[in-house]
Amino acid sequence: MDILTAISVDEIRRRGSIRDGDVTRLRAAYEGAATITVEDAEGLFAVHAATPIQDPAWTALFIEMITDFIVDQAAPAGYVVAENARWLIGQVSTFGRVETSTEMTLLVNVIERARWTAPSLAAFTLDQIRHAIVSGTGPLRAGRDTPAGTIAPAEVDLTARIIRAFGGETSVAITRIEAEALLAINRAIAPGGSSPAWSVLLVRTLGSGVLSALGHSVAPRRDIIESLSSPEDSAGIIAMLMGARDPRAELPARHAPQPGGCQVWRSARILSAEERALTRLERQRLEIVTNEVIEETDDTWLMGRLAESRPGDENEATLLAFVVREASRLTPELEQFVACRAIAA
Repeated sequence: MDILTAISVDEIRRRGSIRDGDVTRLRAAYEGAATITVEDAEGLFAVHAATPIQDPAWTALFIEMITDFIVDQAAPAGYVVAENARWLIGQVSTFGRVETSTEMTLLVNVIERARWTAPSLAAFTLDQIRHAIVSGTGPLRAGRDTPAGTIAPAEVDLTARIIRAFGGETSVAITRIEAEALLAINRAIAPGGSSPAWSVLLVRTLGSGVLSALGHSVAPRRDIIESLSSPEDSAGIIAMLMGARDPRAELPARHAPQPGGCQVWRSARILSAEERALTRLERQRLEIVTNEVIEETDDTWLMGRLAESRPGDENEATLLAFVVREASRLTPELEQFVACRAIAA
């Protein structure tokens, strides 16, 4: 059923507005339809783009219908595969940029609703945060007096939502494409424009990803994100951030693991061979489902990216220190890299 027959699309485009009556008729057609076709979905995006004046009820209905289409009706149901992620990105963006808060909310809603999405969709959504920091403009900065080069608390919270939701029902640690997006955000922040909340989020998520690639057991994403709000859990990272430049410097006082699986300043457990095999199988399964390669944030990646760090980047220095202090074992290459960084400091 073509749900757009319930409204006069041509009239709506001519007047440049969508009214409450249009929304009411469209919702009735949507609720009575068995499916939403790709033509329906593309038509809805066209209506959205053609109507700068929109009834407040339009936003919720638009997000609901497109999310239903891309998550629940486009095959495979419950997942957003690479092809569908590319389609959605093409619909919501112009030259890689999302222009409206409705489309930004839609992206996050899709990631939160789906059991799993292609990693590229999460990375694209995270990149909108980087753009807001660089330009100081865009839907994330609308109505906010936040200068370029700084990250707003709401943007830290949004990053955490995306990282948590993207993990879905799996135990897969942060992927390389997500990690690249997080580092890009960090490098977009001007000196002095960071915040403790951002530092802890960056260090905990990327650090856990590297530890996982090194064969350690790490907490699920959901537990990591939930633990970030605990001052006690974040104390060790903040202490390093405030002055520990050498990853081998004396540690802050150890404390017991916190709820949610955090083990700051306690050695992370090495996975058994069976556990490592299960982790690989889970990653391979998701690659098959989403049709997109899922790369780890391993030590080689970490060393290559940190070698490009701007001088004095405390967040990235703390990331390395976190990995060194949490790991039960390091590769010889990472040991050498840490030693060279300590000498250089």
